[in-house]
Amino acid sequence: MSPQEFIVSLCLWLGISIFLNAVRCSCGNIIDEFGDHTLGCGSGPLRISRHDALCDVLFHSLSMDNARTHREQTCSPQSNSRPGDVYLPVFVYGKPAYFDLSIRNSFHHAYTVKSAIQPGSAAKAGEIEKVA
Repeated sequence: MSPQEFIVSLCLWLGISIFLNAVRCSCGNIIDEFGDHTLGCGSGPLRISRHDALCDVLFHSLSMDNARTHREQTCSPQSNSRPGDVYLPVFVYGKPAYFDLSIRNSFHHAYTVKSAIQPGSAAKAGEIEKVA
């Protein structure tokens, strides 16, 4: 973790302002001084880096027990289709498994009402979107 990342992480953890003034995000929304919007924004470079960082954690965790773990495995040499972010050729009962990460922010305006009533509804919406 870089010094700048450490400072931002510490500010988030302690609830200290990150920005001196509110600024506008590339998506058009306002980022308040605490930077909360940036943690769940679907626009900009952070969206992909958040996903990739979590995929790396999953990959390295699974690699500790299984040396044959693969990242971004394609279905076949002739296909560019990638059914998951992390692939284990041998998982439960000797069968292969693909792990596909999808990140949803339950505080996003599209999920807040349903998330307050039904825990896990943002994750379920992501699952439905992936399968469709």
